[in-house]
Amino acid sequence: MDVPERNWKSSSADVRERAHWDDCRQAFSRVLSATSTRWAPWYVVPADHKWFPRVCVSAVRQAW
Repeated sequence: MDVPERNWKSSSADVRERAHWDDCRQAFSRVLSATSTRWAPWYVVPADHKWFPRVCVSAVRQAW
């Protein structure tokens, strides 16, 4: 919504869903905490720019 060229991707449903964002983040955090184990960990990486998650994933894979 901050980038006018991408507003075509947004709908009124998106605006309504934003009201639930805090609840969704808390649920997401609980799920990851409950299911991430030492032998099968979850990694959350930011995906704002395509190159950055690729660097993060590469670093995680090298750590194995």
